[in-house]
Amino acid sequence: MRVPRVELSPRARTNPVSLSVCLIVRDAESTLTRCLESISPIADEIIVVDTGSIDSTVEIAEAFDARVGYFEWCDDFSAARNEALRLATSKFILSIDADEWLSPNSASHIDDLKYAFGGRQEWAMHTVAVENSTSEEDACVTFTGPRLFPRSGTAWKRRIHEYPDNPRFNVLLNPRIRIQHEGYQADQSERTARNLRILRAGLESASDEEDFCHYLFYICRYGVGISGYAPKDLTAGYERCVAGGTSMIRCSALDLLMDCYYALGDFDRMIELCERHREDLTFYSHSSLIAAYAKADRMDEARAAFSQLYPNYVVQRDRGTLDRAPEVVVRMETLIARLQVAALR
Repeated sequence: MRVPRVELSPRARTNPVSLSVCLIVRDAESTLTRCLESISPIADEIIVVDTGSIDSTVEIAEAFDARVGYFEWCDDFSAARNEALRLATSKFILSIDADEWLSPNSASHIDDLKYAFGGRQEWAMHTVAVENSTSEEDACVTFTGPRLFPRSGTAWKRRIHEYPDNPRFNVLLNPRIRIQHEGYQADQSERTARNLRILRAGLESASDEEDFCHYLFYICRYGVGISGYAPKDLTAGYERCVAGGTSMIRCSALDLLMDCYYALGDFDRMIELCERHREDLTFYSHSSLIAAYAKADRMDEARAAFSQLYPNYVVQRDRGTLDRAPEVVVRMETLIARLQVAALR
């Protein structure tokens, strides 16, 4: 029995661009139906690449008229996702995982974009918010990543913590698209062991410094106990990533390096790094710089940096597009009290 697709209300528009929704899956029978129900109203085709399921995953995908492909797992997420891209035929791609789903509002916005794309507007690598539920009650961690993008010329890169790359198009932050994810609620021990195995293999076979820093960063992010690195090795690893990683890795490594030096009380080093890498400052590292100025008793510089950051912070906070939102909000509210600039709020 086929699952009927939900029809969206008709609109007086023409020439929408076609959209392929692509997934790679394995033993996803418990979550796949919810995912496919959320995307089927906007998908012109659904591509599901199975990497070795032994449950009813494939049957569920076929019930949604998905085009099912098979890929022998080789510890390389990009290779599997590129197989899904190879099978897709639409102009645009939405990449989603089986334990994720779209809210109705996000699906409606993507449907609207299909018509804008048809007029050649907003062709870009759309970065969206992914809201991750955790095992802690009511806890949610949000990060961003490119998930909606043109098919032509795009290829996934890196074995793990992979990302789509297409030099023809700019990256555009799209806060109206939000993907829900619940995969972090279960025990992570098996996933962690698998990820570290792939990361270490990537480190050994890295083709250049950016490639090396990609895998090094994600190993360091596991911390002292799980990564096997001593504290000084973590700090050195983040320093190397800030110096030699891609833009995304540099920014993320600088964030975590701020935490390391803050814990060590080395505020001068925090200030030195942020001032040297101003082009890589995120809201979090920028707020860390302000905190370092304050801790170092450089209050005039702290106030000046705060005044520069605060207006944009408010916009991003209210839009819900802050990476590491809980930490940034707590840091900023603490700085407001510390710098006595509550009148700016």
